Amino acid sequence: MSPADRQLAAIGCAICAAASRIDAWSRPLALLALAGLLLPQVTAASAAALAASVLLGLLQGYWALRLAFDRPLFAHWAEAADQDATSALAAFDAALTGLGWPVADAGRPLAPRVAGARALLLRQGQAFAAQLLAASSAVLLLSLH
Repeated sequence: MSPADRQLAAIGCAICAAASRIDAWSRPLALLALAGLLLPQVTAASAAALAASVLLGLLQGYWALRLAFDRPLFAHWAEAADQDATSALAAFDAALTGLGWPVADAGRPLAPRVAGARALLLRQGQAFAAQLLAASSAVLLLSLH
């Protein structure tokens, strides 16, 4: 890969690394919300907010898992000085196809793959923000009860 491609892959790796930090905050919050559902003073409104927080935590976890899969790939491509980007990405797409995994955009260059990782990170961040809002709403509702 060219130095520019390797830098782009390193950016993709950094994007994926950020996902694990969001996930590290979201999981305990989802567990607290799940535990909150067991409280005796839970009202219907606070239960809905707590359940939403749990579900949003699961959604965030899905995006985190997707990015955790991509992280070592970007790290490998960032270190692959001896292979050209097109053939490295084609080999990856062929390996996925060989495993029976669908490859919607086979042959995509590296830049759109990094942009896709960025979009996943934004979705994960949005899910986490909504999870925080739902959990905060639940705490407010429980304190008013």
